[in-house]
Amino acid sequence: MAFEVRIEGDARVVVSGELDMATSPELTSAIEALAKTGEPRVLVDLSDVSFIDSTGISALVLAMAKVEVHGAVLVLGRVSRQVDTALSMVGLESEFVRDVSSS
Repeated sequence: MAFEVRIEGDARVVVSGELDMATSPELTSAIEALAKTGEPRVLVDLSDVSFIDSTGISALVLAMAKVEVHGAVLVLGRVSRQVDTALSMVGLESEFVRDVSSS
């Protein structure tokens, strides 16, 4: 599966494919671009992420910090089982705001 980051609507980033060292900068850039628009929250849909490594997780943490600098909040929408497992393995599952309506 090819990697893709799309911005949908005003403040929604949809990611599909493998989120790793080669692709994570694209995610961080998309999230930061939305945060700069003044949106109060940026929703990230990771339901189609087939693989995530430590650099992908780091990209999410970095993006969360960049969003907060702009006075917004990073919200995780739907996440794939791979993302959920990886966040749990490193103890970050509760560090992200989750959108319960996306579950």
